[in-house]
Amino acid sequence: MMAYLEAATKRNPSLSNLKNVSEILETTAGAPWGAIEGTTFFLPFGPYESGNETERLAGRLMHQSALKVLAAAPAVLLGSGYDTGYINRLTAMALDEIENCRVINFMKCIVIWAVKKKAD
Repeated sequence: MMAYLEAATKRNPSLSNLKNVSEILETTAGAPWGAIEGTTFFLPFGPYESGNETERLAGRLMHQSALKVLAAAPAVLLGSGYDTGYINRLTAMALDEIENCRVINFMKCIVIWAVKKKAD
């Protein structure tokens, strides 16, 4: 995953700005936001049978999404100069981890939103 994040950041350097979204919104010219709020939550990352129905559904959906991200990762890594053999090994290990889910994983979601000020 770290190699993918590094490669994605090489392709799009502003990706690292995502950590600073609330600061960017707070300093928007003209101060158009009436409120900037956010929350953090964790989603299960696999087809686990524990938890309530919402958590199980979220886990299955995140599992499906992870498989789609994994399908796109080799092209991103190859475009960033990684060796094909290395990419194949990483992909195989990641696929094994995603498909077999030997450890319950969670994805940390940081959500930030802004509400525009009402027009006078």
